[in-house]
Amino acid sequence: MKNFLILSCADSNRFDADINHKRYADNHSVEYQFHTVTNLSNPFFIKPYCISQALSEGYENILCIDDDAFFINQAWDFKEIFSNYRQDLIVTRGRKKKSGTTFFNAGVMFIKNTENIKLLFKKVCNISFKELEENWKKDWGPCVGNEQPRLIYLTQTMFSEAVKIIDYPGFNAHEITFKQRKNFLATNPPIVHITGQNKEGKIKRFQQVTGIPLP
Repeated sequence: MKNFLILSCADSNRFDADINHKRYADNHSVEYQFHTVTNLSNPFFIKPYCISQALSEGYENILCIDDDAFFINQAWDFKEIFSNYRQDLIVTRGRKKKSGTTFFNAGVMFIKNTENIKLLFKKVCNISFKELEENWKKDWGPCVGNEQPRLIYLTQTMFSEAVKIIDYPGFNAHEITFKQRKNFLATNPPIVHITGQNKEGKIKRFQQVTGIPLP
């Protein structure tokens, strides 16, 4: 088994987050991979495909981070998350907003290589949106996205013991939180996640609020 991997993937390289990810990975002597869509039967599920591939290649602990999320605390040791929690999948609760609170955000995931996790990510790509709608619970928040609602649905029905959900902001703070919460940066959040629309504008706002350049 290969011990650690930091993994990111997207349909294209939109925000040069791979520069930021690679810098962090190098600082912690960890392998980093960035993948874009190539000949996938369903390009909307590039993340589950890439994770499944990494699991099959024997990576023991995988940090999967979206291409619109950036490391901002270089001293933060992501490896501790794997040892601090017994569960196979560790994620952060979504941020509270008017449209509802997402049960968890799949933009940053800590994934352990277990048989349950291998099965979970294989199943993600085979669930229809109709099945999601028919079985979705209001407590899970908005049923939107590709792999995220499917992961929520699967972990809450078939793999409930496999997931640990940390209270927001955890390790997945949204850009707006840095603007809304005074002195939030002083809490040393490890990652900023640029969610929603107008990501370029939000990146600029984050840089203005914090003084931290991205990527």
